[in-house]
Amino acid sequence: MFNQVKWRARLLFTSPASAVYAFKCRCYNLVNLFLRGKKVKCNICCWEGYRFSAMAGAYYIRYNAICPVCGSAERNRALIAYMNNRGDFSDKQVRYLDIGPIKGARAYFEAKHCDYISIDLDTKYAIKKMDVTRLQFLDETFDIIICSHVLEHVKDDLLASREMARVMKPGGRGYIMVPFDKNRKETIEYEKPNPRDPLHIRSYGRDFIDRIASAGFRVQEVDLVAEAGEAKAALYGLGKEEICVVCTKKGG
Repeated sequence: MFNQVKWRARLLFTSPASAVYAFKCRCYNLVNLFLRGKKVKCNICCWEGYRFSAMAGAYYIRYNAICPVCGSAERNRALIAYMNNRGDFSDKQVRYLDIGPIKGARAYFEAKHCDYISIDLDTKYAIKKMDVTRLQFLDETFDIIICSHVLEHVKDDLLASREMARVMKPGGRGYIMVPFDKNRKETIEYEKPNPRDPLHIRSYGRDFIDRIASAGFRVQEVDLVAEAGEAKAALYGLGKEEICVVCTKKGG
């Protein structure tokens, strides 16, 4: 099992800059406790404040990124904004599958009276414990499938994508997001855990789009931040760009 404390300790020797990012993150979030005013709003849990919390990783820091209440990141808020703009919540007969949900997802969907279920191998926030490569659902069960920053953790991501296609209804939609390098053509498969991202077993390149299409999807690359517009991007703290692959089932 992954031990974050030990990983952080080793990281100090392999990537000293990570300590600087962690320190800056703590200082930023400490200052947040004393800031007053409501400049940003989480569109998932409705928290309002001066700015969102920062998040630090091995080689980056993101400011104004994480909701301090529900834990949503920029990509989560951007996707919810996009789904609302599309009218995804207007039909109460729609069935939703959320793979690898965030903390506040269940409350959000249930407040909208959605037919919603979430799965993960870690059931901390998910409704059911389930492997995305072996979905325990009948064919053509769901209208909308969400899979955000999950596939980079899955050994057989192509099988997981085919499983999503199998359980999606004809005419349904999938929203798939992963961290990927737009400047690199091909995905890198790690032979051993990446010390910078020990839970990631690959680093996607531009071929990610084709990998998803090969599972039986028609795919469209969408920048969720651009779709939201400047005003909502600033209000929801969406950052500069959040790429989502919007999938529809071939033959649907």
